[in-house]
Amino acid sequence: MKLTKLSIFLLSLISINLYAQTGGLVSEEIQSSEYKPGKIVTLKDTIKCFIIDRGYEYYFNGNIKYKLQLSDSKSLKIKSKDILHLELDGKAHFDRLPYGLQSFLMVKHVDGYVKLYETAIDGFDDYGTYSNGGMNTTNNPNLDRFFLVRESLIIKVSRRMSGSDIKKIFPDDNEFLKQFEKMDYQKFLKNIKQLVIDYNNSIKKKAEENQ
Repeated sequence: MKLTKLSIFLLSLISINLYAQTGGLVSEEIQSSEYKPGKIVTLKDTIKCFIIDRGYEYYFNGNIKYKLQLSDSKSLKIKSKDILHLELDGKAHFDRLPYGLQSFLMVKHVDGYVKLYETAIDGFDDYGTYSNGGMNTTNNPNLDRFFLVRESLIIKVSRRMSGSDIKKIFPDDNEFLKQFEKMDYQKFLKNIKQLVIDYNNSIKKKAEENQ
C-alpha cells in the first residue's frame, strides 16, 4: 500500500507523541525514585510527604525538595531554617536544637539517655558562638560539629571540653570519665559515636538490674 504524504505526516505525529509520552513516563519514574517517604514538622504544620534523598549535608541549609504524592510531576520546596523535625526512610532523624543565640538543624546519630547530634554548618568558635553561615562539607574530623545532649543540656564537642563537662553529660559513669581524661581529642572524636552507644547500653543494663 502506497502511503500518501498526509499518511506519512500523521504517522510521524503519532510517533513523536508516543515518544514524548514514553520519555515523560521514564523521566517521571527516575525522578520519583529519588524521593522517599518521610515527614516534615514546622511550627505551623506536620507534612507527611516524599522527601528527596540526598547526603546529610543537603538538609542543613537552603531549600529542601519534597512531594505530597510520589506521582506529582513537580516538587515543592521548604527552607531548612523553617524545619523543626525531619524524618526520611533509611536515614537518621533531624531535629532543630538551640545553641547560643540561634538554632540549628542537626542529625541525630545516637538516641538514648545521652544523644549525639551533628550539624554540617561551620562557623562555631571554641566559645560556643556562631560566626558565619558557611557550610562544612569536608570529611575532616576537626571540622565535624558534634553535640552531646542530655535532657535540656547541650554541650558542643570541642577541644575545650573539660572533665566537668563530661560529668554533666555522663554523671554516673566514672569509667567513662577516666577514659575521656586519658584519651587524645582526635581519638575521642573518632570514637565518640561508639562511646555514647556503650554508655547508653551500660546505663540501660544497670536500670534493668535494679528493677
